[in-house]
Amino acid sequence: MINIGQIIQRHSIKIFFQVILLPMDAYSFSVESFVRGIDPLTQKIISPGELFAAAHQEGLSEQLDQLCICKTIETFKPIADQNPKVMLHININISFFKPAIESNYIEDCAKKYGLSTDRIVIDIDNLSIQEDDLPLIHHFIKYHREKGFYISIDDIGKNYNNIDKIMLFNPDIIKLNQQMLNKLVYSEYTKLLVEYITSIAHRMGILVIATGVESKVDLEKALRSGAQMIQGYYVSPTQAFDYNQILHVIDLFDYESALEITNARYEKDDKSVLINIVNFNSHLKSIFEHIDTKDLIHVMKDLLNNYAFIESSYFLDDRGVQISDSFINKSSFGNRNKELFGLYPKGFSHENEEYFTRLLNPLLTDWVTKPYRSRLSNDVCATTSFKITNRSGNTIVVVLNYNYLPFDSYISAKKPKIKLFED
Repeated sequence: MINIGQIIQRHSIKIFFQVILLPMDAYSFSVESFVRGIDPLTQKIISPGELFAAAHQEGLSEQLDQLCICKTIETFKPIADQNPKVMLHININISFFKPAIESNYIEDCAKKYGLSTDRIVIDIDNLSIQEDDLPLIHHFIKYHREKGFYISIDDIGKNYNNIDKIMLFNPDIIKLNQQMLNKLVYSEYTKLLVEYITSIAHRMGILVIATGVESKVDLEKALRSGAQMIQGYYVSPTQAFDYNQILHVIDLFDYESALEITNARYEKDDKSVLINIVNFNSHLKSIFEHIDTKDLIHVMKDLLNNYAFIESSYFLDDRGVQISDSFINKSSFGNRNKELFGLYPKGFSHENEEYFTRLLNPLLTDWVTKPYRSRLSNDVCATTSFKITNRSGNTIVVVLNYNYLPFDSYISAKKPKIKLFED
């Protein structure tokens, strides 16, 4: 028999993580937490189902939820300290929604361990939602989103009835369960369903994660469906990971295969497209070199208004620190979910990114990355950067993300001489 009171009193639980990968950027990963109980006497592992069933029977569900949340954040904090991009996915039982609002427990626990709320994604189990829960869920989401948390809806796609949760809750993330989709009887139904869901998500600025990826076939289906991130035993086991062990899992992943699956290489010769990007940048340099630092934001906004193929952009100083907010060319994306798409705020350090480190070489003034699938649009893109000294005498790195297809169309149309912006 499980002595749940003793387990809670002694904090006798262990936190396991599973890695959620972003195939185009190994450094930008997330982890989802899973709780296991530890019998204080035998040290036997207790499954979450047994653990929460025992707590419910003894009327200790709220106390167990509190313990699991704080223990998870405490365990995650050393990982977060070593990587400013990694995010935590934490499952919160609907039964705890009301106490969480009344006590502000999740935010208080994050503050206790010095973890910013925008590093935490609250996962809501779609399959456990009942009609009577909807007002409470709306209140919970609104309350915690205002605190800076991100919201994810799990297990979208079991049937068409689930799709309305996207519209109802407008989450930051949806999770498509690959194993659940594999069990659907009609393959054509599955294909159309997934295409429909991911299309909605991309238009609304929602990140799509494919979960339950357990084979290379699952991986191919997930990436071709439009998922930006992947999770499952093909990617990562569920273990009591520390940061170095997570890096080892990431290193073992076959990124080249993932790029081939998503057709990340554009049909045209890459070399010609990249040369066109570099040539186009030469025009942009002449613009930025002749303006003052105070006019950077105005000119960048003007640039995006004129060139729709620039998905996003920002400025860095000579240390790789972002000195502007991220600019985006997509009206459906609000400030609340920029970081999920690799769009970071003013003050964020990019010192380890290729588009900055390459420019530390005094012989290089430009850099263009290999093509990749953009998190922002799910289209093929390349990131380009160039270094300039502007009229104010400041060394600035301009970072631009080019969408391949509209950029190539623009070049192919042989536009007249590029219009220079006025100060």
